[in-house]
Amino acid sequence: MIVAALNEEGQDNPQPRARVDLAAKEAIVTKTIADFVNSSSCRIFAAFRVSMDFLAKDSSEWENYASFQSSQQII
Repeated sequence: MIVAALNEEGQDNPQPRARVDLAAKEAIVTKTIADFVNSSSCRIFAAFRVSMDFLAKDSSEWENYASFQSSQQII
């Protein structure tokens, strides 16, 4: 998910809701959260002025970073 958030390019003006073809619902079931995340997902960090530096680290280490701790209180 983090790789997608940092590397997959998002849209400048995304649609407010995802459009889903119900005939293709089997394909959706196999997707993970990373399939729905892109660089636009990081905008929430910018909106709340939260550093994303902890995202470059293994998630097991996040608790050690002040930026992660402050983000938990804000977001």
